[in-house]
Amino acid sequence: MVGHVESPGIEQQMERLHFESGKEGKESDIQPVLKEGIQTTELEIEPQDTDGKDLKSRWREIDKLNHDLDNLLKDRDQRKEKLHKLYTVEWQATMEYLTRYTTVLSLLDKEVPSFDVLAGSITSQSDNTSDGRGHNREQESKGHTRAPVLIHQLRQYQQGRLTENHLAAIAMEIISENEQQLTELKAKNDSLEKDYGSAVHIVGLTCQPRLVSCPKRHLDAARANTAWCHVTTDGELVNSEPDTGDEGRNRLHKYMGTCSSPTPLPPPPSTLNPLPTTPTYWETKTRVRVVVEGVPFYVLEMGLCEAGEVDSGPWVSRQRRSWCVRVGICGRHGESICTMVYRERERGECLQNTMSATPGTQATLHYGVVLDVGRGRVAFIDLDRGIVLGKYDEVFREPLVPLFSVGYPSPDYTVSMSLISGEDVDMTDTKRALVYQALR
Repeated sequence: MVGHVESPGIEQQMERLHFESGKEGKESDIQPVLKEGIQTTELEIEPQDTDGKDLKSRWREIDKLNHDLDNLLKDRDQRKEKLHKLYTVEWQATMEYLTRYTTVLSLLDKEVPSFDVLAGSITSQSDNTSDGRGHNREQESKGHTRAPVLIHQLRQYQQGRLTENHLAAIAMEIISENEQQLTELKAKNDSLEKDYGSAVHIVGLTCQPRLVSCPKRHLDAARANTAWCHVTTDGELVNSEPDTGDEGRNRLHKYMGTCSSPTPLPPPPSTLNPLPTTPTYWETKTRVRVVVEGVPFYVLEMGLCEAGEVDSGPWVSRQRRSWCVRVGICGRHGESICTMVYRERERGECLQNTMSATPGTQATLHYGVVLDVGRGRVAFIDLDRGIVLGKYDEVFREPLVPLFSVGYPSPDYTVSMSLISGEDVDMTDTKRALVYQALR
């Protein structure tokens, strides 16, 4: 960090000066003061006889040097004091943050008018345009050279070499470019939705956007296990049996819930014309009402599993090749109702106090799913807490089926789950940030 200024070279020169009082005409031991950049011969630096007039001029020269030295030291002290005031805890924290997040800094590389201090270092890094393998090194290291540039520019501002006008110009240029790119992306939104056949949202940084589609999904009433739940005419999954019995040939028999349409896997990489894939997103909103005293063993599950495991057990959290969010008693925290994530039967993150079990309690639980079958990523978001509960990288072997469950039929509590997808998804800025974080 800039803040330590070395003493001028003249200070060391003055320390080597020795003066002796003597009679007029005596040889002087004063060594000549050499100015930077001027070379002298041995003959020029040998002591010479001086008269009184010469000695007085030497004394005047020494006085001037002492005066110049004092001015330099005062200027140094003033600069150090100025830097010390600027070198606050907040400044240090800012610089440490910028150093860590070089990806963000790579988006802010702008040319500063009249400031080319770093031109040499940048040129030296980009002069070698290719390595032994013939790759363009400048392109490969683009994100790594920009970050130090901005950091040095900020340090120049701290030292007073860069004005606020320059920083403002940089910021306005970045904002202008970002707004222009965002406008272009939004203009393409209609054509993107037509290509993907669903609502498409732009998430992430403006300079590095990610597209996320929200295909329309439905809770399948024809496949609901009516021994435990059913789908109402309003399309909600509730923890009660239907008024009329309807066995149905395709209903689930073991799993205590229902499912939605499966998501197929993308073609293998060797396919000549692979279909474009994009991450997909959907969410559930579940209303829970506690009627009488008692803690429900489990309140809900929402997740997905591979097609071959859909009806292999009562809960998705106990099935192989499955990933889900579960709300209920976890066994680790007494009678606390927790939010848990599961990956192939193994419990991961567990958050306590999701809701109260006091009679009369009404709660709304809101969770999201991000699925990128092309990349092999599945993630779960707690939209109430505003956090990513878990994200997993997998090698999917079969189509993935979304699954939903709302606990046991019971008069002690009621559960009603809605599936939100397609155009019904309200993609707020907070939600965009969470989806982007889930995909990173």
